[in-house]
Amino acid sequence: MGKGTKEKIRQTFDYNGSFYYYSQKAFDILLVSVYWILGSLLVVTAGAASAALYYTVIKSVRGDSSSVTESFWHSFKDSLRQGIPHGLLTFGLLFLFLWNYGIIHAKMDGNAGIGFSMLYLLLAFAVLSAACWVFPLLSRYRMPFGWYTKAALFSLFRYFPRTILLVAIHAAGYYLVYRWLPTILFVPGTVSLLGSFFAEKVVSRYAAEDKTKEAVK
Repeated sequence: MGKGTKEKIRQTFDYNGSFYYYSQKAFDILLVSVYWILGSLLVVTAGAASAALYYTVIKSVRGDSSSVTESFWHSFKDSLRQGIPHGLLTFGLLFLFLWNYGIIHAKMDGNAGIGFSMLYLLLAFAVLSAACWVFPLLSRYRMPFGWYTKAALFSLFRYFPRTILLVAIHAAGYYLVYRWLPTILFVPGTVSLLGSFFAEKVVSRYAAEDKTKEAVK
């Protein structure tokens, strides 16, 4: 083994090397996923936990500005007031539409059954699409309740290709957890990290376009 090769290996496994750095990032993703699970245990706080998940991915996993623990619980507490109603509305509508889809799929046949099934799937898709924008926005701004819904719906249609990618990433994560439950220990953080590369440019743009918005630090 040449001297140059040995030096590259030493640098890779050094404390400041790439191996340590990416190992730490993998641990951060695991940790923020566990925090998201803990924050969602009461169900009503799942919205605040989802906002805190995105905030932590941006600030700590991608940004290295603070620890995962500090970022997540700071954002979680700060997002509770708006996160609870938005979470209940989002997950309640998703449950309602998917539940009705299941009933229609099991009870109705023919064109009527197909039509109603497609309707409820479309409604569920619309709710999930809006949620892909609501919680990142909630993680970054403190605005009246209706602003998040309007901004999310605007983003859904204005940046529709990004919306499709975000939904696909979340759907893949849900499917992976459904097929193998232990993956829930890293899927939330991974999904949020991948999604942030498509959502963050849009989320940041709201502050740049309107200086009256109260951005979360």
